[in-house]
Amino acid sequence: MKNAVILLFVFLLSLRSPAQTKQIIKVDDKHNVLEKYFVLDSNEQIRSGKYEKYAAFNNRLICDGYYQNNVKDSIWTYYSYRGAVALTGFYKNNERFGFWSAFNGNDELQVKYDYTNKKLRYYKLSHQDSLGQNYRVIRGTDTLKVKLDRPIVFLDGERMMQNDLRNLRYPAIAREHHVQGKVIIAFTIDTLGHTSNFRVKSGLGFGCDEESLLGAKRIKGEWLPGLYKGEPVTVEYELPINFTIEED
Repeated sequence: MKNAVILLFVFLLSLRSPAQTKQIIKVDDKHNVLEKYFVLDSNEQIRSGKYEKYAAFNNRLICDGYYQNNVKDSIWTYYSYRGAVALTGFYKNNERFGFWSAFNGNDELQVKYDYTNKKLRYYKLSHQDSLGQNYRVIRGTDTLKVKLDRPIVFLDGERMMQNDLRNLRYPAIAREHHVQGKVIIAFTIDTLGHTSNFRVKSGLGFGCDEESLLGAKRIKGEWLPGLYKGEPVTVEYELPINFTIEED
């Protein structure tokens, strides 16, 4: 009987969480976000369990996922400013692994990438690429305008890029002068997917060019280089950024 009680006690202990946690709710006024997450009772610096981030001003869910021993773990999902899924996949020890899926503004799967094997499994061509858009391929001091075998791919997808660009500020002087239109920011994406040489290719002035340049540099996420004749190439990429004054 005594042994049975001991075994029952051990079994009940095994059902308990290995570490007790408590929830923290934190407001970051600088970045206008609210975070909800769990930490260990024994050490509030160690996150463990469910994590959620919201836009503080409208309670919009930005992302959710899990932490284990203070690193990202399990499934994480990122949302567009309209609440649709923008990007989802798995973390293991704070690194992406397995398949990640990214979506465009039409609720369509745009990118599926296998981070474990570093392979692009699916990519939906943009409208421009489906029409056979030409890109400027840079080779030393020479440039060549060609159709790529595979265009440059932003692995986090269109919606995540839109999220980053949505934080652009509409310059007050541009509003005052009713300046609207498109700024084209050009930058270089090399054979390893690294970005550099950001510049204004076509501008509007009135502060829009400077704001667009800052916005393009703030875009997070990885790029796959373009392929030409089966090989990765350095390409000049053009990013259009629209400024439109919404009517009241």
